[in-house]
Amino acid sequence: RREAALGLVANFVNSQSSAEKRRRPFSFARQFYDALFAESERETGLGLENIVCYISAQTHYFVMTPTRKSLISSGIIKADAVDGGLLGSVDEAVLARVVRKVVAFRWRPEDPAMPEETLDRPAIPPA
Repeated sequence: RREAALGLVANFVNSQSSAEKRRRPFSFARQFYDALFAESERETGLGLENIVCYISAQTHYFVMTPTRKSLISSGIIKADAVDGGLLGSVDEAVLARVVRKVVAFRWRPEDPAMPEETLDRPAIPPA
């Protein structure tokens, strides 16, 4: 494939609520969980190739690989952005809204939903 892979990282504060303590890390690839990824794309508008969730005492750390096509169709990046200039075309408000949906998606139905208060507290990287 000609398309370059794009990585997306989202980090949320772990407040250690009872729901957060019952959540478990996961790692899924579309090639093995196509139906789950198709459902996620329908609900969130973002097509992913894979997603990984790490959970520490301080944060919920998500790493995902969205498709360029879905980044454009969801309005996160501009259709005419060149490969080297993608970051300059990111609509941060749309990105934040879509990532929140992806993180809230029930990747593991046996886990409790990600609490709203967690989704409202993205971890800010150190300056």
